[in-house]
Amino acid sequence: MRGSRLLLLAFLLPFVFGFLSPQSSCKDNHDKKQSSNSKPTAVNQVKEQPKTDNSNGIAEGVWGGVHIQIEATAQGADIEYDCAHGTISEPIKLNAEGRFRVNGTHSLDQPGPARQGVTSEARPATYSGSVNGKTMTLTVTLNATSEVIGTFTLTQGNQGIIRKCG
Repeated sequence: MRGSRLLLLAFLLPFVFGFLSPQSSCKDNHDKKQSSNSKPTAVNQVKEQPKTDNSNGIAEGVWGGVHIQIEATAQGADIEYDCAHGTISEPIKLNAEGRFRVNGTHSLDQPGPARQGVTSEARPATYSGSVNGKTMTLTVTLNATSEVIGTFTLTQGNQGIIRKCG
């Protein structure tokens, strides 16, 4: 009987000291971080102004919206969706009405961590739309099937809201 009491005491003692230790709780640490001078970052907080403003094409930098983010460059763009990604490997030039149509690729992502040696098939896609001020409307269409992946509204300088597949 005495041996079982000692065993129980040996088991419970570390837990008791853990609860009674002078270290602050997780909640206290969270409250301290919130009260510090650093400001929390919003999910879709507007980033700094784009790097360049090409009068013949879309502004370089980040464009984002619900379920999408584009990083535009003078050579094209990288696109991130919730469960996919894409690329545009040509400059995105606007016509006189502010419209564009460019070719690229669209690839579905797999849920969970990426496995070594496993890549998703990059399928040819058309990215078309228009830009009006700091707002872009974008439609993504797969070339082989004419399937419309989606139509998105993006804002220049916005990070977008993306929830990766899980």
